[in-house]
Formats: sequence, structure tokens, C-alpha cells
Amino acid sequence: KAAMKSNRPTSMNVAAEAGVSKSAVSDIATRGLAEVYPAETRDRVYAAMQKLGYQPHRAAQSLRRGRSNRVGVFITRSFANPFYARMFDMLRIELAKHGLGTDLVSPPEVESVDHKFHELVMPGDIDAMVVGPIYGVDSDLMNQLNSRNWGDIRLVTFGTHQPSETLGQHIQLQDEEAGRVMARHLMDLGHRRIAFVGAYAESIRREMTGTVQVGLEDEISQAAEAQLTHLWPSDDDGTYASAYKAAKHVVGEWRAAHPSKRPTGIGCKSDQIAMALMRAFLAAGLMLPQDVSVVGFDNVPAGQFTWPALSSVDPGLREQIAWIGQASIAPTSEEAHLSSDSSPSS
Repeated sequence: KAAMKSNRPTSMNVAAEAGVSKSAVSDIATRGLAEVYPAETRDRVYAAMQKLGYQPHRAAQSLRRGRSNRVGVFITRSFANPFYARMFDMLRIELAKHGLGTDLVSPPEVESVDHKFHELVMPGDIDAMVVGPIYGVDSDLMNQLNSRNWGDIRLVTFGTHQPSETLGQHIQLQDEEAGRVMARHLMDLGHRRIAFVGAYAESIRREMTGTVQVGLEDEISQAAEAQLTHLWPSDDDGTYASAYKAAKHVVGEWRAAHPSKRPTGIGCKSDQIAMALMRAFLAAGLMLPQDVSVVGFDNVPAGQFTWPALSSVDPGLREQIAWIGQASIAPTSEEAHLSSDSSPSS
């Protein structure tokens, strides 16, 4: 009997579509040699792979190189906040540039309110594991990472807290500096009564070193002419519904306060909270920024499509993703602790 012809695209099809040699496709897509080719060549190959739906043969690739060229990625916060979905997508694209595929890893259960993480389930055929962002409240997860035998799997973590100084490579997020930038931006606009939305409960305050809130509080405390008037909490389940519920409460308290006590500038832990707060102020008949200024953190693209446009502090995510991608493929003894040296900007 004649064998059925497969419609699955081949590396030769990708080469023809991209206008490169078959060996170039193999180097870029399966052999982990993408960096030896110009960026324009790599981009053409990735575009052709996506257009044709080409997937490298992982089993054959593993046999040839003794590795899978796959990276597991565990994003510790809910995709209900689109910022974290964007974070994963940027990381997926960055890893693809290095010839690495990505497996999204999720725990069987995540209690998002108190950030308790349960047994981490990982795919069996990965070369590296990326976990983050990790904050001080994620002690359960840090204990899991510290107690696991990683064998030949490279562990790369990122966040404000490192699980262990001797475990894998860590990219330190610059959230605290971002909080300082946020405070300086509001004070430069002339605000002297400043508040923060998305504040942590006092019971975990000491665990939140390195965060936006800490940076903002410290910067204002050093400014004799400004004061922090309110620390308003917001549910941390990552949904717009909970952010808007908290925002309406903030607006209610803001309106009830004497005009001489109302904050005129408000910083927010995330753009999601900031956009919900802007909507709540506008719904109450107030004017932005005439009555109050709102500043977010994350610099998500959606913020430029609000009215008025959202002012936001950029966390330097693109640079941090590049560091994570590099750490996933090139661990060295000198790089035991990586840190993005790019400062956040408003």
C-alpha cells in the first residue's frame, strides 16, 4: 500500500517560505544556534514557522542533543490581570528567539487571596524552569523551590525576593525604585497630599520589602513638604471587578473627607487598579486630573487608550525579560545573581 502523504510542514517548507537554507532553519529552530544568525534572518524564520504552523520534532531533537530545548514557565499571579498574560507572552517570544519552546506550568490549586502555592507540577522534558514574580509573601513557594532536587534542570527565578542565594539564577525586580519614581512624579506635579491604593495588610507589611508601596512610602517620608495621607487596600485576586469594588470604596472615602484632608495625588500598585480608580472617580462626577491625579504601575498598552490616558511607571519589563531569557540558556558561575540595571521610568 502507498504511504499516506503527511501535510505536516517540514523544515524545508519553512526554509522556502523564509528564503533561507534548510540548515539555517535547523540551527534556529532546533539546535539552539539562533544567536549566530542576524536578527532579520531569525525573524523571517520565526514568522515562517508561525505562518506554516511548523513545530520542531522534539523527540528527535532531544536524541540528537541530549536535551529538549523546552523551558517551563510558572507565572505566579493570575492571568485575570492581563499584565501577567503579557509577561508570559513576552517571555515566550524571547525564549523562541533563542530556539527554545515554552511550556506554561500551573499548580493544581492556587489560593490567590493569601498566595499559598501547592505542589508544583512540571513537565518532564524541560531544560530550564522559570518561576516568578516572587514576593516576600510567597514563602510556601520559596520553600518548595529550595527543597526540590533540580538535577540538570536550570532554575531561573525573578521577583523582589530570591528563594536561596545558592539556588539557580535570580533576576531582581526594581519595584521599590519604581515606587520612588512614582512618588517623585506626583511631587513634581505639585502634590503634597498623596495616597496609595493596593496597600498590603499590616500583618504582612514586613514581608513586602522591595515593593512599589515601600519605595513610595520611603520617598515621601524623606520629603518634608509632602505627606502620605492614606494607604487603601485592594483585593488581590487580579480581576477588574475586585479592583473596581475597591476603587468605589476609595472614592467614597475621598469624597467624605474634608477638602483639606483629601489626597490630590494617588499612586496605585498596578495599572489595573489605577484604571478602575479612574473609572470610579469619573463615574462620581469628578474630573481627572483637575480634582485628583492617578498614577499606575506596569505601563500596560491599554493605559494609553483610557480617557484621559493613564500615567504609569514603566517597570523595565522588556529588559527584565531579556535577562530571564539569557539566564535560561547561558548559566555561568559569574552569573549566579543577575540584576536588571535599568531604572524604572514614568
